[in-house]
Amino acid sequence: MNALKSLLIGLSFAALSSAAAQTAPQTYFGLYTQASSVGGADVGLGVQGTYDTDRYALRLGVNVQSILGYTLGFGGDLSVSYPVYGDLRSPVRAAVGAGLDLSSHNGGAFVFVRPYLSASAEARIARFSTVFVEGSLGYTLGNSISPGVKLGLNFR
Repeated sequence: MNALKSLLIGLSFAALSSAAAQTAPQTYFGLYTQASSVGGADVGLGVQGTYDTDRYALRLGVNVQSILGYTLGFGGDLSVSYPVYGDLRSPVRAAVGAGLDLSSHNGGAFVFVRPYLSASAEARIARFSTVFVEGSLGYTLGNSISPGVKLGLNFR
């Protein structure tokens, strides 16, 4: 378990730092809903901004969350993804990547940090919008292996 934890954390930070020196020719924003096992059954709604160079995409998101429908919390997400199929002009695109989630529940009483690896796919539904789905597998520091999923729309 410690080897998997170290691998997830190391790959997440390596992928984030390797993309930092590039330029971003296109920016866009999106809306999403997410579910993960961070801190229990965690569900959220969020917004995100993306810098996309067609070789990689950097994303920053913020969200509002609930645990088992009772406790509200807030979170943030920083990630990088690398296309493995398609480009910005393609009707379908797939990517792999890594990121870091931060979430706070009960007014900051519980804070979760979750480095993760991800795989995503998006499909164009209109000239300036795409629908996307992203699956992730991370490690919640001080907790356990944590899967997650996002479903949303990007507006380009």
